[in-house]
Amino acid sequence: MENNKSLFSLSRLEAITDGIFAIIITILILTISVPDGDNVSSSKDLNNALLNTLPLIMNYIISFFLISTFWMSHILELKMLKNTNRHHILLNFVYIFFVSLIPFTTSLLGDYAGYIVAEIIFHLNIFLVYVASIVQWYYAIHISNLKSDSISNDMIKKEEAIQKFKLIVPLIALGLVFLISEYSSWAYLSLPFGISLIKKAHRKKT
Repeated sequence: MENNKSLFSLSRLEAITDGIFAIIITILILTISVPDGDNVSSSKDLNNALLNTLPLIMNYIISFFLISTFWMSHILELKMLKNTNRHHILLNFVYIFFVSLIPFTTSLLGDYAGYIVAEIIFHLNIFLVYVASIVQWYYAIHISNLKSDSISNDMIKKEEAIQKFKLIVPLIALGLVFLISEYSSWAYLSLPFGISLIKKAHRKKT
């Protein structure tokens, strides 16, 4: 058990997390550039230039969706805790560090579309986000016992099942890189369906 003197309120951690996520999402839009005017002299040129940006826009949509789910999951997990401590805060910053790399890996994916290395780096980034999320969650729940008294074991099991599923998805995406690299990111579209099935399975058990 933690000494009360080493425990902190969650409010400041939630506040700084919200601020950093807002900045990350704002930076993400910079991965899409307006077509270069020097190469556009007609409507046809502009149409072609806009068509060339479609892969960038798709990458942006997927990354925006992922960052949004990271933020929502993180907020929900923090709501399951009653306190935080120095180690938990540090683990949260490790988690945020990997999230903050997403604009860079998204831009890399857009600038080097079709390059397997760019695809692998992006999916590894997402995988490491999920690893960091699981580590900080495991520490909070099973090591430091920071969980709220209102959180049941069934709720913990459901959350951990969801986290394990999330960890599998980027690994599937990595496998798809070597089969259909241009569509590997589409693996993340399975996240809401998989999470919904896990929640339904746990509701049946209870």
